[in-house]
Amino acid sequence: MAAKQLLLIHGRATKPHRREKERLVRASLLHGLERVDADAAARVRRREVRVTFAYYGDINNRIMVEAEPGRTEWMVRGEDGVYYEKDGSYDDDLARLHARPTADHSPREYRALLRERKSPILEVFGRWLPEWARQHTALSDGSRK
Repeated sequence: MAAKQLLLIHGRATKPHRREKERLVRASLLHGLERVDADAAARVRRREVRVTFAYYGDINNRIMVEAEPGRTEWMVRGEDGVYYEKDGSYDDDLARLHARPTADHSPREYRALLRERKSPILEVFGRWLPEWARQHTALSDGSRK
């Protein structure tokens, strides 16, 4: 059987530096897998499942800052001269999201959470990810053991 691989691609909004974005994505991936399939999380940790992260945040950030220079007020300039979101800027929101019981991760609960907290990360997880998950978990590509 071919080795399994996950290819993770971020969205178009501004991003933190690559290493910070990878840290956030990996933490979220492993946390989510632990909730639904501890064996799958262990395979990712043991690198039995290759995780590839496509990153182009530096390019996005450069384009968006040129189009809207006011963004730099809440960003930091990297050694490469590109502005990035500050390291750790998503940590509180991510900790709150991870602390929520799995049963609370329903469309109704997400809508309530979105009304309560305005956060880009919660917007993605709250609005778009549940719909994507519903569509993709209903399909079978034969790769499940």
